[in-house]
Amino acid sequence: MAPNENLSLKELTLKTTILLALTSSARAHELAALHLDYVSQKENGWEFVIPKHVKNSRPNHPARKIYLPSLLENQKICAIESLKQYVNRTARIRKDQHLLVSYTSPHSAIGSHTVSRWIRTVLSTASIDAH
Repeated sequence: MAPNENLSLKELTLKTTILLALTSSARAHELAALHLDYVSQKENGWEFVIPKHVKNSRPNHPARKIYLPSLLENQKICAIESLKQYVNRTARIRKDQHLLVSYTSPHSAIGSHTVSRWIRTVLSTASIDAH
């Protein structure tokens, strides 16, 4: 699925989601909670802070952080390169600052079940049994 510029919005969304899942080892509900207001772009990657309480949050502990490193050696599978293209491409259709939005109209923020379905779709396309 490369180059990112030539992918449809659906393909780019699926690619970005699977790369997020693989590089962060975050759960689906954590990926659905990623928010553009809580990201800092570092020299070698991006760091998201999950601001809301999620399933594995502990009381009186700092918010969970998800760091996504750049993979400069292979731009085709770099989560950051995919994220940059995805954020740019969805800027006009995004209704709020949630990172992942539906690739079909009305392009609203998605939930954990959708993230799980997207991951299973990519794995199935790659002939990997996800069940």
